[in-house]
Amino acid sequence: MSVVLGIYRLWPRLFLFGVFTVLAVARSLGEQEIRVGPVVPDVSLWWFVVASAGAFFVSPTSDFELRRDGLFGLTLALMVMSAFLWVWLKEGESEAPAKAAVVYHTPETGVVDEREVVTTSLTIRDRRHLNALAGRRRVVAMEVAGYLRVPESGLYRFEGHCVSRCTLRVGNETLFDGAGSSSAAIELESGVQRFWLRYERGGAPALLKLSWDRPAFLELVPLDAYVSHEVGLLLDDARGRRELSSALWVLQGAAWWLGVLCLVLWSGGKTRRRFVVDRGPDGEPLSDGIRLAPGALLVFAVGLNLPFVLFHPGFTVIEIPLLRSVAVNCVLFLAPGLPIAGAIFGPGKPLAVLVWSLCCSFGIFVAIVTGFYFLSVPLTSVGAWNATWFLTNIGLLVYVLSARPTAREKLLDAGRCWVSGSLFLVAYLLYYFGATVVVPPQTDHDLEVQGTGFGLLTRLEPLLLTDRGTFYYFAHPPLLHYYVGGAFLYFNQLEHLAYYDAASQRALAAHRGEPFTAPASLGGHEIARVEGSDYVLVPPPFEDGRERIPVELLELNQIYRHYEIGPHRLATRAPTVFLAAITVALLGVWAYGVVPVWLALLVGLSYATSPEVFVRSSYGGYFAVSNLSLLMILLTWDGWSGRRRGVSFATCLAAGFFAALANHKLVLLPAAVVIWEVVRAARPLHRESLYRIVFNPVMVGFTVGYAAFWAHGLVVNFEAFWLDHVRTHLADRLTHNNPLGYGGYPSAFGLWVEFWRHTGYALLPLGIIAMILGARGKLGRASGRSIGLWLIWSALTAIVFSLVDWRMTKHLMPLLLPLHLAPVAWASAKAGRTRLLAVLFAAILVWNVWTIRALVVDFGAFPITPQW
Repeated sequence: MSVVLGIYRLWPRLFLFGVFTVLAVARSLGEQEIRVGPVVPDVSLWWFVVASAGAFFVSPTSDFELRRDGLFGLTLALMVMSAFLWVWLKEGESEAPAKAAVVYHTPETGVVDEREVVTTSLTIRDRRHLNALAGRRRVVAMEVAGYLRVPESGLYRFEGHCVSRCTLRVGNETLFDGAGSSSAAIELESGVQRFWLRYERGGAPALLKLSWDRPAFLELVPLDAYVSHEVGLLLDDARGRRELSSALWVLQGAAWWLGVLCLVLWSGGKTRRRFVVDRGPDGEPLSDGIRLAPGALLVFAVGLNLPFVLFHPGFTVIEIPLLRSVAVNCVLFLAPGLPIAGAIFGPGKPLAVLVWSLCCSFGIFVAIVTGFYFLSVPLTSVGAWNATWFLTNIGLLVYVLSARPTAREKLLDAGRCWVSGSLFLVAYLLYYFGATVVVPPQTDHDLEVQGTGFGLLTRLEPLLLTDRGTFYYFAHPPLLHYYVGGAFLYFNQLEHLAYYDAASQRALAAHRGEPFTAPASLGGHEIARVEGSDYVLVPPPFEDGRERIPVELLELNQIYRHYEIGPHRLATRAPTVFLAAITVALLGVWAYGVVPVWLALLVGLSYATSPEVFVRSSYGGYFAVSNLSLLMILLTWDGWSGRRRGVSFATCLAAGFFAALANHKLVLLPAAVVIWEVVRAARPLHRESLYRIVFNPVMVGFTVGYAAFWAHGLVVNFEAFWLDHVRTHLADRLTHNNPLGYGGYPSAFGLWVEFWRHTGYALLPLGIIAMILGARGKLGRASGRSIGLWLIWSALTAIVFSLVDWRMTKHLMPLLLPLHLAPVAWASAKAGRTRLLAVLFAAILVWNVWTIRALVVDFGAFPITPQW
């Protein structure tokens, strides 16, 4: 009986081990017809075999129980991500270059005829598909002749599966010539190779599948993106999208199989693993989590150093853009400050660790570039990378030496890790896709944040000639500009930003009447000399007869031209993608604390897929860093005001400081915090209440950060800072003075109608009703001290941005945070409300996904007033 019971308990492991083993052996033996799922990983599949086999050697204990709801949530997140990727891959088929094909068919006369067609895919699913492709019935054969683009030199493995007969030639080599499954490996040089394919259907059902295994990938990917009848279609800018499509095939397969793994474990009941958990005097665990053992410290150390090694600018091991962007973001945002924050707070205080990791990493990065500047050492990507790497390991040494064996500080909540990790992964892939494929270059956002990067990193001044007639960019605080400049530095593309700086310096010198060296030619015009503030051109003159042009005008035109030629979308947008993904993860973690895991994931996905959130998180604007700053303020203030362990006055102050350096418009939330402290204080003039109001950490931190921005701007250039920030972006906006001619803003009513439509219609009324009920005390303890703050902040935001001169929905989008949080608080008060809320958020999610799909097909299908 015990043997039978043991087998019953182990059946998920036996099933998992058997499936992975059979598939891995089948792939290794070349039996390509054995496929389960959309994509089956090749080399990585053996790791699944090892992992599933290792489950037999783990003895079940009662120390730690793997949460079933966590496994279900992780399964749901991975399956959703896999579905998203599958949709994107289908949409991406239209991005494959065209291929001219000759189709042979037999009309009613029985005479074989031929017809030329154009297709984007080499795959034939069935006879109906083949007939539809040719526009005729009774198709007997198809030939495709053209070119194959080989991304890099190396060994390529081609695989084909066809019914009837398939012949494939690449260069002078015949790879396939027969029916059934075929596999062939060939050494190819990078460049373009001749390609010829013939498929004969005969009397059998039609089926043709072709794929190859590139050297840089561990997965078979379709050939569609690399074959065309015109060489120019293979060498244009669209090839970056094809590289992304190849990476998505790998990630989609990995997500699908990880979801299968989690689903099998979840269906097998309560699986136990051996972990060390400290217990209290009554024998109960102190926390439902995993204690960081010495082995985990080793993993932590290796994980910190891995991005530095694999993606070093001097000897990059992996060239996949998606993974490189993750590594650059980790080095820029987390790696330098994570050991320091961990040494101070420990893993048991993740919110404090996150806030201080961001602040410390930014401080270390600024210190590195400042050190290069004052030491007169040229700033290079390798030098900055190595300096960051060195300081990261110094912090890691401090963390190891200062580690305390305190059990409570060494505990991680496994459920929160699963929710945050899965939501971060889904959001990062979603926004990466939007940044590199969907959202076109945005001059008003991408150019502004990248154009100042070289000046900030080399001289600590945001020099950039703008269309407002200024030479320094002080419209917004410099945090995002430093991040984008750092991304260009670590992507080894800083020279692209040097052009903006050189052009701005020439224009500034001409404006001041100072001598400078003019370029030999600019914008297709040869320059003879400089006279005053004009360039004198070598004949022929302009079409209107002019022989001279103001330096500022020509340089500004060339700045925009330089951006249009090379927008460098990935380097510009990688920081916003990372920050937006962290915001989604934090939102899901907050919801996980009060509602079931599946509803928390649904809330996070609803926010992540909101159409404006998707677009504004996918370009180089201030939305992502602003919403992350706001959410950190909300979470840290709620923890500090509730005297929760792990959130101190300093952490709350750091969140406010970070927000001030991100966006000065975020001042409305610190102001709402002060108002809320006054409203809820029984005796506002009492010494203790007055202290909490005046020395509120959020407002103090924001004031210090904003003062630091002012000090930096006034020191760099008093006149430029006063003109660009104080007058143009503060006073003129508040007084409706519009000397720059900006217009097209909607009315206050039109603004809110547009915001209501863009948030899926149901979210706005749902969030408002939930906040009103919370203000009346109808939500119970789950709303805590926060619901009143959310309502005051929402009211302030609604009033201010409905009255001032820049009425745009992007200024209302931060309200999506309380609009998602308030319904969750409402649902947590009573168990029966979670199902109703799940239905509403599921409907919003469906609407969001459908709208994003329309954006992918046609970006202009989602209009914004007046512009993005």
